[in-house]
Amino acid sequence: IWSEKLWYILYIRFILEMYIKKILNKVIDEFNNEPPDIDSTGNFEGQKNYLNIMKKSYFITLKNCLKFLPNKNSNICELGAFLGIVSKSLKYLGHNVIACDIPYFFDRDEIKDYFARSSIKSLSFNLRKYEIPISNDSQDLVIACEILEHLNFNPLPIVKEINRILKLGGLFYIATPNAASFVKKN
Repeated sequence: IWSEKLWYILYIRFILEMYIKKILNKVIDEFNNEPPDIDSTGNFEGQKNYLNIMKKSYFITLKNCLKFLPNKNSNICELGAFLGIVSKSLKYLGHNVIACDIPYFFDRDEIKDYFARSSIKSLSFNLRKYEIPISNDSQDLVIACEILEHLNFNPLPIVKEINRILKLGGLFYIATPNAASFVKKN
């Protein structure tokens, strides 16, 4: 009986991972077909190269976050959303998403329209002000991938803000780059 249950669990996990990959590839294809000028440099090839480098990291983030979400329609805030790949993938997977980044990237109509086309709310603000303009107790999950290493100030007030916007029992997912990883060395 245990072996049957184990095989069933492994099968379900495999199906879920294949579905996540399918959605992630769809979002990346959409981005590559109509890339927004996120950094306002016109360097679309650079953005596409960055996507290729980050694709595995995006998949891991999605897989890890989806393990803990209670159901679809969870409220999710992604800090440092940048190209919006994780935000759009989570939206396509049935969640309510707020994509956030600094005004340099997100305070332009082109970027607001890019997210609005996918029914994603986008917010631009600087964490240096220690304020996240989101309601108290409103988020099931806050994602902060590869942003902490960019903060050259005390991040503890930001953690307090994240706690403020999280629902009781909500989760904070943090990921930082690993310069020593095998992927980075190849």
